[in-house]
Amino acid sequence: MNEAGLWLEFLKDQAQTTVEETWFGFSGATEQQLEKAEKKLGVRLPPSYRAFLRATNGWQSASRSVPVLCGVVDVNWFKKKHREWIAAYQFSGTPDLPDLEYFNYSKCDPV
Repeated sequence: MNEAGLWLEFLKDQAQTTVEETWFGFSGATEQQLEKAEKKLGVRLPPSYRAFLRATNGWQSASRSVPVLCGVVDVNWFKKKHREWIAAYQFSGTPDLPDLEYFNYSKCDPV
C-alpha cells in the first residue's frame, strides 16, 4: 500500500472511532494541485504531507483545538495568511530574521 493509502486507512479508522460511519475528509488532491501549491510556496511539500493531501484534501473536526486541516488550495505560509498574528507577537527590538537564519538551530543551547 502506498503512503496515501496508509493515510486514508488511518483517517477512516480515526473517523469511525469518533462518530460511527462518518468521514471527515475530502477527495484527495491531484498531482496538479500539489504542484501548483508548491510553486506558490516556492518549496516542495514534505512527502508525508503530500501523501496526506493525496489521501484527503483537507480534514474537518481534527480536534477541538484544530477544527479544520486546510486543503491544498488553502495552504500558504503562516506569515502570509496571518499577518495580524505576526504583528501582534512582534516584540520591539527583536530583529525580523529571514527563515534560513531563524530556523538555524545549530547555535541554540540544547538545554
